[in-house]
Amino acid sequence: MSYKIEKEIVVGVRAIIIQEDKVLLVQQTNKAGRIIHLLPGGGVHNNENLNSAVIREVKEETGLDVRPIDIRYIREMLSFSKITYEFIFSADIIGGRLKLGHDPEQVGLGSKLKGVLFYPLSELDRVEFYPTKLKSQLLNDYQSNWRNSKVLLEKEVFD
Repeated sequence: MSYKIEKEIVVGVRAIIIQEDKVLLVQQTNKAGRIIHLLPGGGVHNNENLNSAVIREVKEETGLDVRPIDIRYIREMLSFSKITYEFIFSADIIGGRLKLGHDPEQVGLGSKLKGVLFYPLSELDRVEFYPTKLKSQLLNDYQSNWRNSKVLLEKEVFD
């Protein structure tokens, strides 16, 4: 007898926003309670396109209005129960004011968001940054003005 395991498919977005060789990061706590650094972003809602999701997520988490430019990276994350596809866009700031935002999905649970800051690209190796494979790739691609970059499909498997 064989069993077929149905996996949930999740789609997410993140934004690469760079000013003066610094990248915009949000700080949040992970399951172990440590502070980690991420590109701003989150899940795509039903009936929402990727561009709209990037705009909404960045606004919610950072207070900034952005214009998505291009998809720079794609991540595929596999776990026992789900498959997540994450589209990472480059984006420009077009308005708003930088401030620590919120995660509406966490209402009543306490915010996982702990900070928002522009962090030097050249120092990403000093912080716990996810996705980890982007630490060096991001700086190299930015310094080459994205000329040599390819849309990087990163596949991660989680137990």
